[in-house]
Amino acid sequence: MAGQAGYEFIGDWAGHDAVEQALLMAGEPSGLIRVGGKAYFTNGIESGWIPTPTPGIYTDPDLADYRRFIPFMSFEAQRGLSGSFFSPDIEAYYCTPWELGYGRSIAFNHDFIGREALEAARDRTRRQRMTLVFDPEDVRRVFGSLSRITGCPISATGSRPGAGLSA
Repeated sequence: MAGQAGYEFIGDWAGHDAVEQALLMAGEPSGLIRVGGKAYFTNGIESGWIPTPTPGIYTDPDLADYRRFIPFMSFEAQRGLSGSFFSPDIEAYYCTPWELGYGRSIAFNHDFIGREALEAARDRTRRQRMTLVFDPEDVRRVFGSLSRITGCPISATGSRPGAGLSA
């Protein structure tokens, strides 16, 4: 998903299952897998969605008036931090266009506001977007170790997808 082209399909919902299965089957030889809904917001712009990185507005003294202007229910005021990364420094959450995979979309063949800052950011890019895929068996094993399994097995179509859990 990270840095890959994406597509959006619009059509009659009645055809959803057939289209979805056809896409998954066609992509299987190339390693196409579902990566989950949380990954949607990390897509690159090439797939038609602009991700929601932390806006770089929280520390610049020149933006103090803007921060006072931001409504409480705005994106900037309500933006949550999530994931496994942690830093007490909000600037560690800021991203450059290169870290988001957009660097190739910037043309430096003309003057524009912010050009020098972008050129400097290009030379100090430190992170790269990646798609992390967990092995389903590892996930089941780890989450299963967090619970005490009791009760009767749950069975569906002859398989055993799980068991009753108690905390």
